[in-house]
Amino acid sequence: MTTAKETSEPLRILDAAIDALAEYGYANCSMQRIADHAEVDKRMLHYYFGDRNGLTVQIAERVGDRLLAGFTSAIEGLSGPREIAAAGFESLWENVVAEPRLHAVHLGLVSAAVTDDSLRAQVARIRDRYSEVILQLAERGRKAGLELRLNDETLVGLILAGLNGLTVDYLQRGETEELTQSLAEFQSWLMQLARPLADA
Repeated sequence: MTTAKETSEPLRILDAAIDALAEYGYANCSMQRIADHAEVDKRMLHYYFGDRNGLTVQIAERVGDRLLAGFTSAIEGLSGPREIAAAGFESLWENVVAEPRLHAVHLGLVSAAVTDDSLRAQVARIRDRYSEVILQLAERGRKAGLELRLNDETLVGLILAGLNGLTVDYLQRGETEELTQSLAEFQSWLMQLARPLADA
């Protein structure tokens, strides 16, 4: 049987690994460095995750869990597309502000995946999870009798590009007047993406 320790310790190690990635970056984060950060023997990493690739898969899953934490509950019960867009984006952005190091890790993994084939599939998992959420919202809008101004692929690409770009700006410069204005404009754009079928 699985003990409470065996359930909680892998999560603690994963969160320690994320902290290590935030501090050292993906390229400089060895299994030993992660073990040291988690204050466990490196053998425990192999016991729970196998090799570095197995650990990276689980890190990507954990990053995705934490990035999207609270998002579903924030939009639960909302019906109007503009209402969903406003609440959904606010929830995502609150997560950026609350956990900037986590978002730095995510963007670091995205950057490393450009030249690291073994990492690309793991990073794609996080994008896929964002995509699923965005497409679920799009489908809710259609069922409510709305037409989206963009096709699904374009919608996902532009929303994620905007979110990532705004996050980079925040991580580099913090809260600025320009960023506040960009956030407002981006949110306004989101709320204009749907229109009643009668207006098409």
